[in-house]
Amino acid sequence: MKVKDLFKKDVIDVDGNKVGKISDMDVEMEKGVINYLILSTGFMKKSEIKVNKIKSIGDTILLNIHKDELTEKK
Repeated sequence: MKVKDLFKKDVIDVDGNKVGKISDMDVEMEKGVINYLILSTGFMKKSEIKVNKIKSIGDTILLNIHKDELTEKK
């Protein structure tokens, strides 16, 4: 999968609720590691998703956490 394929994918929480779409990511280039994905959750609202909170990536991105466990990006 290419990085561009992640953007605009719907993100679904553990309860089956759509919580937003992937809009960006934070990458540690020296190590080649994705620190977290950035999720657009509404008008001008963004949250961070640590990679270990992702259950699977397919047509949608399924999380293994609840919507209220998302970390708001500042």
